[in-house]
Amino acid sequence: MAHALLDAYDRADEKAVADAIAAAFVLVDDGSVTDRQEMLREVHARHERHSQRSRDYSHEQVWVGRGSVVFFGETVEHWGPDGRRPLGDFDGWNTIVWTHEGGAWKAASWQWIKGGLEAERADWNGTYRISQAGKDHTATGRGYRPEPNAFLVDMVRGRKPGLALDVAMGQGRNALYLAERGWQVTGFDISDEGLREAREAADARHLPLEAVNAVAAAWDFGTERWDLVTFIYAAGCPRAREHGCDEQTVEKVRRGLRRGGMVVVEGFHRDEVPGIGFGTGELADLFKDGFTVVRDDVIEEASDWSNQLGLPAKLVRFAATKK
Repeated sequence: MAHALLDAYDRADEKAVADAIAAAFVLVDDGSVTDRQEMLREVHARHERHSQRSRDYSHEQVWVGRGSVVFFGETVEHWGPDGRRPLGDFDGWNTIVWTHEGGAWKAASWQWIKGGLEAERADWNGTYRISQAGKDHTATGRGYRPEPNAFLVDMVRGRKPGLALDVAMGQGRNALYLAERGWQVTGFDISDEGLREAREAADARHLPLEAVNAVAAAWDFGTERWDLVTFIYAAGCPRAREHGCDEQTVEKVRRGLRRGGMVVVEGFHRDEVPGIGFGTGELADLFKDGFTVVRDDVIEEASDWSNQLGLPAKLVRFAATKK
């Protein structure tokens, strides 16, 4: 039933959509609310424009009750040229609630929220906006420690500045620290807000900084290019597949670092954050070939992120140099 409704909606089939939705139907589309009449007007307008789209389905579940059925699933919508909306692919999660009406199942509500990379980007943009607003009022207004990471500071102390890559740089606290000390820094992140703050801070301090909107999975680390690559609370990079960083990222680091170059990682231990944390010794195993491990520590200490009360957390600190 859910596929039939969504397919009818995609091909702008007015009758099929009208037959499938209840009299009191409501669509909640990423925060905006549309009732039955508005929904049918929108479908009719797309029908007149000959505007159709398609979608792929995944991660679907259905719950069946006595008087209702709930469909939940992820879809990637493929929008063609329309003249009204941008073309492209849009990832989102759909929840459709079905009830009995007039002896038939009808969709009473349909909720869509962003999924995939765009949802993650929106979350990080919100995090940095809140932190930026809070910094002028109280130190606890931030979701992160604004000072450069202490482990990174320790690891680069005494090293000759060169080319540095800051993976998932956020608002640039570490990239700016490196730039102040003569490193030529490139950083990338998916957060438009974080990158904006980093660029503004670099301009205000007259520091060179290349800040790029990108994900690790798509970033070209190059070959023997970098003297330093950092992953500081980079959402589990380079391990977590769900964040676009996996063993392939490790291979990019291997190839991208110059001989003698260093990779520096600090993040949560898997016991602390199961979804994105590192296991004990995991990074040393990933970098066992062609690298000399400088540090591989598991510690209990206040984290840089999500720790406004300064409570200790189980952290992993890792550094290795390329042979």
